[in-house]
Amino acid sequence: MNNNEYNYAKLPYGIKIENINNIKDTARLSPVIRFLMYKYSGKSLVEIMANFVDNLNESYNNYIEKRNYYGVERLANALGYKIRGGIRKNKNPYQRPFLGCQYKTSSEKIILLSTGITLEMARVTIVHEIMHSLFETMNQERPGNLSADDIEEALCDYGSARLLVPDDALDTLPEPYEKNFSKEMLNLASKLKVPRRYLAYRLYDILPKRKFINIKAIIEWQKNRLSGDYSNKNIIPIWSVCYNAYIPWRGSKNTCHAKGGGIIHKTISDDMPFVCNAEIEETKIGSLKGIYSTSVCSAGKKENNSRFAISVFADR
Repeated sequence: MNNNEYNYAKLPYGIKIENINNIKDTARLSPVIRFLMYKYSGKSLVEIMANFVDNLNESYNNYIEKRNYYGVERLANALGYKIRGGIRKNKNPYQRPFLGCQYKTSSEKIILLSTGITLEMARVTIVHEIMHSLFETMNQERPGNLSADDIEEALCDYGSARLLVPDDALDTLPEPYEKNFSKEMLNLASKLKVPRRYLAYRLYDILPKRKFINIKAIIEWQKNRLSGDYSNKNIIPIWSVCYNAYIPWRGSKNTCHAKGGGIIHKTISDDMPFVCNAEIEETKIGSLKGIYSTSVCSAGKKENNSRFAISVFADR
């Protein structure tokens, strides 16, 4: 698979946002996506979603800038949605297979939230579901009444990131080759109460314009849950945002792994609860090859499989 292709695997993050605009074989796309491309002829899929989000921001910024659950609930209400579902504390909401969905009755538009998710994840889920409204026809129906595919889900994640991670928040990050860059990414995701990959999406979004132009890849790693230890071959990517390179993820054919004794392996296998390292290291991960300034930050517990590492690769 070359870097113009995309992964059809049914994974939570199974489509790479940076590859969506490279899709050439439109016959393989769903009728929902083809309808969107026809409706906005001449624009890329990512550009269509970006414009949709920017219009929301312009019209409803007084709700969005609140940066809390109640702000997006009011946004949803203003767009005609009613929120249903209980919300109670959950220690690991990001691992739930179902967080929410939307549906319509003859008289109402409903966003249904799974019980057991936090207010923070409910906020992200509501925004994600609002993004699906882009794919409706003029009569608020989906083409063919078809369900969303992986490309639509990835675009909705991208749209959510664009809405929930403002440009000025990204301006607070240091230069990408500095030791604490990956640490500051984690801190910012926590502050904004968004999934970690949302920051990676937004850095991709503004990459050509800013100090982040030197970033070549952002990859999150975890231990393969089917394996028992933290040897390097069990440390695999679970998502990536990568520029001009292909990184095989968990579930992909020929999934890659961390280099034995390398900065990623050393950091994620450390027993300390929070570890950050930086080195200039030769890198060979999928088709990402070269010598990069690499910043890695790891957190979480080994015993409950919540351990992860964020790695950022940048030219120096």
